[in-house]
Amino acid sequence: MKKVIMKIGNMRSDEFPTKVSISKLDRFVFPSSKTKVSDDRLLHRVYVEKHDDKRKSVVVDYEINIYKVNQSVIDLFKIWISKECVVFQPDITVNREYIAYSFEIVSEERLPLNTYRVVLQVKHSPVSTSLSEKVARQSNNTLFFQNRGTARTFPIFEFTVATPLKMVAFTHPNGRAIQYGYETGNTILHTGNIVKIDTSNCLLTVNGQRKYVNPASRSFAIEPGDNTEIGISVNTGATIPNVHAKFREVFL
Repeated sequence: MKKVIMKIGNMRSDEFPTKVSISKLDRFVFPSSKTKVSDDRLLHRVYVEKHDDKRKSVVVDYEINIYKVNQSVIDLFKIWISKECVVFQPDITVNREYIAYSFEIVSEERLPLNTYRVVLQVKHSPVSTSLSEKVARQSNNTLFFQNRGTARTFPIFEFTVATPLKMVAFTHPNGRAIQYGYETGNTILHTGNIVKIDTSNCLLTVNGQRKYVNPASRSFAIEPGDNTEIGISVNTGATIPNVHAKFREVFL
């Protein structure tokens, strides 16, 4: 079985004070354990589980061996896996992360030579997100996105206002747009203001303070593929801002 280094939250398994060995289990096999295991535990341990709130999770078992262990290390391990809805990397050599909903010890035992063995069941999101952030290319009033993931992603726009603006808008090819202000309105953004827009929920902040986009605004995503173009528009005579449009690719 392949050995992996796992990361839960901000802590990696190789940061424990003693050696930790982790392997993904295809089947629940624990030959030395005296614990009785029901038949369903002997089935393949990677499956999708549906929750009452319609959230889906992938369920995976891992065999974990901690060597030269003492009670303080066991306590540290149990604190490590006590988190819920936490960022989770099953294997740090793969540049993706999941959201782990829960961790459950299915079986545990103490072995000779102060070894502590656990079968850990992890329920995590079926979707993973790249750890690497990408940035769209801007040419004049257009942002060009290349999404090499397998699912849509929601970019975040950030820019510093170059000249006072009465309005600024970002328009998707499907017609959806996020707009703040009006062409014939008052100045709502001043030189030096720092603007941030989250396209997943149309959340806009100016210098860190929440502002409300126009009522007709609609969130939009970047679908998988090359060269999705997002148009940038401002009021007549104003300067198009230099937009830092960042996103992370998502994989199903």
